Amino acid sequence: MRKTELEMYKRRLLELRARLSGDVGSVLSSGLAGEKTQSGRTGGDEADLGNDHWDAELALSLSQNGAETLNLIDEALKRIDEGTYGTCLGTGNKIAKERLDAIPYTPYCVEYAAEAERNGG
Repeated sequence: MRKTELEMYKRRLLELRARLSGDVGSVLSSGLAGEKTQSGRTGGDEADLGNDHWDAELALSLSQNGAETLNLIDEALKRIDEGTYGTCLGTGNKIAKERLDAIPYTPYCVEYAAEAERNGG
């Protein structure tokens, strides 16, 4: 992969990381703040309390998924620095540019990812 392409992917990964870092923090804060506020109230609709709890659960889930994506981004940035970015960790083959354009932090080529998905992992 050419140096200019690597720089472009690195820039995209850093931008995505910055955006995702902010989003994870705000989603988690807003979801937990909603539950905290609602849990202290007296009376009220049970459905509202259930919705507030579900919102907090969703916020935690999104936070966890966001954290996993941040980890993948950090690993991709490390591969750029090591000179192995764009190489599938499962097969050693090149990852198609179209896949990297769509998911710049992916460690796997389409074929390996599909096979892993079929095998439940």
